[in-house]
Amino acid sequence: MKSAMTHNKTTQTAKAGLIGNLIQDVFKDLWNTMAIDG
Repeated sequence: MKSAMTHNKTTQTAKAGLIGNLIQDVFKDLWNTMAIDG
């Protein structure tokens, strides 16, 4: 039971990291686009 909870927590952390990277990439693209337009 304990290992299952640990695995779930690890998966959630990995997902959060992936989503964080995705958001950073999107913001970078937006920033670059705005910089070019500006």
